[in-house]
Amino acid sequence: MATAYYSEIVSIAKVVPAPDAPRPHHEFGDGVGGVDDGAATVRIDLFSSSFCGACRGTRKILDTVARLVPGIVITEINVADDPDAAEQEEITVTPTVIIRNAGGTQTFRASGAPNINQVLAAVASQRHE
Repeated sequence: MATAYYSEIVSIAKVVPAPDAPRPHHEFGDGVGGVDDGAATVRIDLFSSSFCGACRGTRKILDTVARLVPGIVITEINVADDPDAAEQEEITVTPTVIIRNAGGTQTFRASGAPNINQVLAAVASQRHE
């Protein structure tokens, strides 16, 4: 049953790679596989810290989402390495996950570790905007 659910989410979450933007942060996910037919671009930012146990779990969830849904670009920002970015986004806890639409507008935010269903639903909602 879970496999069917994820397959359905993957089929409706048609995304394309985010435009290249110079960012001095670690990116993971394949960043390829989408078709540029006007579908939403999905960028996921993970704000983390080095000794955050929940960040490791969140990283695994986002890696799974990136494998299930081609074309997602995930950027990890370590708040100790880039405190200005953390302050600009008003990050008060790690992990924090922010999902943005094609226009760069925040459409989902999880302060603390989200579960995979929350992330997949947020990514899938980009298709319907």
